[in-house]
Formats: sequence, C-alpha cells, structure tokens
Amino acid sequence: DTARRLATLLHGIDAHVNLIPLNPTAGYEGSSSRAGEGFQRILLAAGIPCTFRQRRGIDVAAGCGMLKAEKSGRPR
Repeated sequence: DTARRLATLLHGIDAHVNLIPLNPTAGYEGSSSRAGEGFQRILLAAGIPCTFRQRRGIDVAAGCGMLKAEKSGRPR
C-alpha cells in the first residue's frame, strides 16, 4: 500500500528512489530483503526508477546511514 501511494505521488516527477534497509538495533526490527524487493517491484512496475541498496553498517548498529549514539556522555 505504501509503495503504491509513493508511486502515485511521484507519477510525472523526475525522481529516483533509493530504498535503504533499516538495520536491526535495540528497539527496532530491521527491514527484510523480501519486503524491500517487493517495494522495489511495485515502484518499477509503476515506472518509478529505484535502487534497493545493500545492507551496510550492521556491525556498528547503523541504520539508514546513521550511527547509533553511544552512551558516552557526548552530544550527538
């Protein structure tokens, strides 16, 4: 449903969607490859160019390119 709504919103706009999987961290369940690939299929079928990015940063608890804040007393 979300992918179809996004496709409708982007119809006629020169856009490229980067799908970035969420890595599992404390309090968050990670995105599944199956869900991301399904989202991508819907966008591509609607003519919306998109790329499903590789999962990275899982070893340092990063998600969507953001590093997890450590409890070090330093501000983020």
